[in-house]
Amino acid sequence: MAKKKATRKRPARKKAARKKTTRKKPTPKPRPPADDATIGQLVLLMVAGHQADAIRTQAAASFDLSPDQLAEAITEARRRLQLAAEYNRDEALGTAIKRLNNCYAQAAKDGDIKTAVVAQRELNRLMDIGPKDNGPDAAAQEADETLAAVVGHLDGLNLAAAGTAPD
Repeated sequence: MAKKKATRKRPARKKAARKKTTRKKPTPKPRPPADDATIGQLVLLMVAGHQADAIRTQAAASFDLSPDQLAEAITEARRRLQLAAEYNRDEALGTAIKRLNNCYAQAAKDGDIKTAVVAQRELNRLMDIGPKDNGPDAAAQEADETLAAVVGHLDGLNLAAAGTAPD
């Protein structure tokens, strides 16, 4: 019979508790920033009178933007809207003219000639009516330039001492 090999029993190893490893979620690809069309849509939502929460909700569903990008796009839309609201020259000019017309009418009705004249001057200035106070007119200025050219030409001929007037 064959001899049995003596095997030594190894003590049982305790299984080490495996730590649960959490897998890192893959980082999403960076999304492109909001374009002008997206910001324009946000401005339209604001002009339509939607509340801020409704705009955020609708924009989050409609546009593929991260929360940070969405916040930046909303901020930019607000900035553009405020810029447009602050400066509307034609409307402001129309309002000023209407008010001055009302001032003129009230002053004329009350017999306050001084106030009526001041209102009319301001209207003329706003509407760019009336003479310009730019100094001498163009014809006088042209005549002065022509005279200076003639004097320069005659001085070059040495017909008389420089700077002397004819008798």
